[in-house]
Amino acid sequence: MTNVDESPDIVLIADSALGAVWSLNITSGSYRLAIQDHHFNPNASFPLGINGVRTRGPMLYFTSSAQGLFGKIPITGEGLAAGNVSIIANDISGHAYDDFAIDQGGNAWIANQFNAVSEVTFGGQQKIIAGGGNTTELVRPTSVIFGRRNSREERTLYVVTGGSASKTSIISGQVFAVELVGLENGGSRESGPQNGEGSRYDNGGKYGNGGRYNDGGRYDDGGRYDDGGRYENGRGSRYDNGEGFKYNNGDGSRYDNGQGSRYDNGERSSYDNSEGSGYDNSN
Repeated sequence: MTNVDESPDIVLIADSALGAVWSLNITSGSYRLAIQDHHFNPNASFPLGINGVRTRGPMLYFTSSAQGLFGKIPITGEGLAAGNVSIIANDISGHAYDDFAIDQGGNAWIANQFNAVSEVTFGGQQKIIAGGGNTTELVRPTSVIFGRRNSREERTLYVVTGGSASKTSIISGQVFAVELVGLENGGSRESGPQNGEGSRYDNGGKYGNGGRYNDGGRYDDGGRYDDGGRYENGRGSRYDNGEGFKYNNGDGSRYDNGQGSRYDNGERSSYDNSEGSGYDNSN
């Protein structure tokens, strides 16, 4: 599913079994068949045709899993076809294209069944940037998306995998982070899901240094619950040591140490010790 730039109420939805794209107005609930093309069709060996869809200006980009191709078609402001399909690239992984993301330079980053992620440039040049071959590191990648929070996140491609199961082993679905060196110049220059720099669970990833739950993230240093955050040592913190906080830090106090505090700062005082307080100032 993807939006239509000129019509914020309209989304386009891929129908992989029918081989078509539907248009849905999310405000009115009305829908209609928007685009149908033989490049979208499934086939006898693979029941999923058109799969991922993304818009970029007046162009709809798509992958066709059954036909192993990545293409585009011009669309109107309402998401209807305004021209013919152009094929940009054919799958080189030997399997099937799945969902994809498009970077700011117009390059596509595509999840390839069964074990790869490939980059397809605006001009159709293609290479595998993660997985491929006999690797078992990426098992059934199904979708990719770029981070959005900061410049480093915008160079990080998050890859979701479906995993696999057999009588002898189970490989769980996972989320990998691939940091793309040189992406600011319009292409990928590095690769590989890993548990280090740029990984989801390590430095620079979702749960690591600079990520959501660690240094500079939501729950750690500079984040919501730690230094400078809501519950700990930052200015303006609600519960701890920051100036203007609501509760903590008074010697023997139940609540506050701020001037004009509602409650305590005096030894054995029932309420307040600040001048002009409406309560008690006696020991």
